[in-house]
Amino acid sequence: MARGKIKFSPDGRYAVTGDDGVARLWDVQTGEQLRQFAGHTGAVPAVAFSPDGRIIATGDADGTVRLWDVATGQELRRFAPPVRIVHAVEFSPDGRYLLTGSPGPAARLWDTQTGQEVRQFIGHIGGVWGIDLGVTKIS
Repeated sequence: MARGKIKFSPDGRYAVTGDDGVARLWDVQTGEQLRQFAGHTGAVPAVAFSPDGRIIATGDADGTVRLWDVATGQELRRFAPPVRIVHAVEFSPDGRYLLTGSPGPAARLWDTQTGQEVRQFIGHIGGVWGIDLGVTKIS
């Protein structure tokens, strides 16, 4: 069974959680649920905020990745990696790319504007279960 994640927004005012097919946005000060990001068909084990805090990425146990507008809750884009589950999602520091991890041997890098896969990082034996993209620029 997939386990959900929790991530803070860059300004620390909000948190996003995922687990049961829905990602939820929370006000950290009050604990109030502000919004739901619904549409996944499986558990949501991966969540991330964009560096500017305006977009949330979610990864699903059905293998899809979605980008959501934080202010409206609308789905902006959907990626369909050829995997059965997405364990990890993380934005690049400039928000231009999204890196995804799954049980297979490759992490995948996506262009957030076009939805196109940019490249794969192949060679993982046990899959990619977590991502921390701490670089300043990808070219």
